Amino acid sequence: MPPSGADVPVLPEPEPTEANGQGATPDAQAGAGDSLLPPPGAFRFVGLWATEADLCADTAWRFTRESLETPAGSVCKFVNATPMSGGYDISTRCTSEGPPVDDMLKIRFAESAQAMLFEADSIADAGLIYCGPLDGAE
Repeated sequence: MPPSGADVPVLPEPEPTEANGQGATPDAQAGAGDSLLPPPGAFRFVGLWATEADLCADTAWRFTRESLETPAGSVCKFVNATPMSGGYDISTRCTSEGPPVDDMLKIRFAESAQAMLFEADSIADAGLIYCGPLDGAE
């Protein structure tokens, strides 16, 4: 649940599908640091992500329940998130090198590749691996 008073929609869990890994055994999921995906559930995208494991320490993408910050300096504030098969579509307002633009982030979890696929118009598409949870209580 988002902090009280926050302007963030509550996301229901995506429907169980093979694509989002629901039904996987607990042994198939692992904790932070071994580049496996976080377990399925609401806000599964929250945490630190990077394009390669060796970039986790210094150039991770930072996803919270309300926003995204990329290593290149783009910042997106989430407006509405819709659970989709295997991930989320998130309407957002992003700022990078110009004025803010409205965008639709498409986030899908590729269980077999242990990656999160990220697509947007204002930020370059990327395949991201899970680095670990955010510092603090997100």
